[in-house]
Amino acid sequence: MGPPTTKEQIILNVGRFQGDGGHNLFKHQNLLLNAYHRLQWLIDAPWEMHFVGTVGQQLEDRPYAELLRKRATPDVHCRLALSQEELRELYRRAAIYWHATGYSASAGNDPARQEHFGMTIVEAMSAGAIPLAFRAGGPCETIVHDINGFLWTRLAELLEHTRKLIASPDLRQRMIDQAIQRSRQFDKEQYLTRMDAVISRLSAS
Repeated sequence: MGPPTTKEQIILNVGRFQGDGGHNLFKHQNLLLNAYHRLQWLIDAPWEMHFVGTVGQQLEDRPYAELLRKRATPDVHCRLALSQEELRELYRRAAIYWHATGYSASAGNDPARQEHFGMTIVEAMSAGAIPLAFRAGGPCETIVHDINGFLWTRLAELLEHTRKLIASPDLRQRMIDQAIQRSRQFDKEQYLTRMDAVISRLSAS
């Protein structure tokens, strides 16, 4: 999704709008919206929150998305249908990326409700949006905590890490550079190189 453009005071979340039912991989946009409202009490800066995604096909999905839109304030944007190019431009402009999939679900009892890989996290990193993701599942493999992003388990940690980034432009720039560098380890060329190495070892044995 990169390269980044001039960074703006935008926190981004990308994920399908689905109700918390069945085996939906619930993205917790409602939780992040609550966290953003709390953040506004903690900072003295005009940041924005952007939620982007398509709406799921289950009966509860559309009402869930509409409820989020009704709760949106002028600095919160719920965008239910963006083109790929519009989404890429938003990734490039966003400074921070929030991700909460897996929150409140037990990894041992319900692993399907954890983030499996987290493609949107790597997309965000490639565009220089610093990821802050719930500490479970795939994000633990892609984010190196306090180097190219942050992992959190409690909302208080999400808010504290975000406040630290907002307060320090120098820290943000360092982590942007690290996030971009880390994302390159998951591109197609690197993937094929690793697969070739695996096949070579298997063939040799």
